[in-house]
Amino acid sequence: MEGLGYKKFEDFDVHRIRSIFPLEKTVFTRWISFYKLLFVKNQFDVLHLSGIGTFSTLIVLLLDKFNRNKRPCIVISDHTDTRTHNWTGFYADINYLFFRLCFGILGNRVSSIVTFDKVGVEVLSKRYNIPASRFRIIELGYDSDLFVFDPALRNSSSKMVVGFAGKIDPKKRIEVLLNALAKSKCSTAVKLIVAGVKENNKYTTLLKRIAEDNKLDVDFRPLIKTAELAKFYQYINLAVFPGGISITTIEANGCGTPVVVFRSIEGLEIRVADGRGQLFAEETELIAAIENYYELFAAGKIDYRKISEATAATASWKDLSKKYLSVYRNE
Repeated sequence: MEGLGYKKFEDFDVHRIRSIFPLEKTVFTRWISFYKLLFVKNQFDVLHLSGIGTFSTLIVLLLDKFNRNKRPCIVISDHTDTRTHNWTGFYADINYLFFRLCFGILGNRVSSIVTFDKVGVEVLSKRYNIPASRFRIIELGYDSDLFVFDPALRNSSSKMVVGFAGKIDPKKRIEVLLNALAKSKCSTAVKLIVAGVKENNKYTTLLKRIAEDNKLDVDFRPLIKTAELAKFYQYINLAVFPGGISITTIEANGCGTPVVVFRSIEGLEIRVADGRGQLFAEETELIAAIENYYELFAAGKIDYRKISEATAATASWKDLSKKYLSVYRNE
């Protein structure tokens, strides 16, 4: 059936349903088949939705409202970083009010809402007027079968390779990384790979001009597919995230790569604990971090294996999946 992905595990089966809305992953595109699949054929014991304030979630809850047959347990994950994705202004207020009212009417069937930390609970409960008791906290995790330590792929040339991968736009603040690298003592001994640029783009043109003006060794590449992302992190010696956090900081750590992350929000210490990286707020701190890791790289003292093992011990989906099963079973 169109849009339906299926995978069988030892104790359960999973169907993944694609969305008709951009960036959402929960709504089937064939509505009659979608309704029958979820609420008539009763193939689902658990319906896991992505995001409280999405039209996909709203439509599914609306369909469930009129369902008179056996109903699946409904769980919502809202793992967007609620602290850095806060809209402000008149239109934002209308948007939040709309979804708050809709959830108040349709959300009584939702058994649990999962977010990744206490701050997420505080923001989401206030934003959508949901009691904090309805939330469950499950940390962000990564695919530890894909993002693994592989010493054979690691760069071993005399130049340290620093990398960033993601959809490049001004919010990623790549110019901050370029300027800091240019001012560092090791600028000529570092190769930078920036993956995710679009050609004929004003921001890309700006980044290339900064690199050229400062005679930096920068390799600008198009967006890397997910299947190739692990190899990227297994190759580079240091990943820098000048615009803030994302799940990719954990994936980089899973490959054993240390990370330097912009302190965009509070509570990021857990992302760099156990020697997995450093945080920075000012340009001087970013320069110092790059120079520090270059010294470790030159001395052969970056312990990639230890970083990978520390990450797997706390963020592997193999362990976090057990917490989700507990939510599904309402334990």
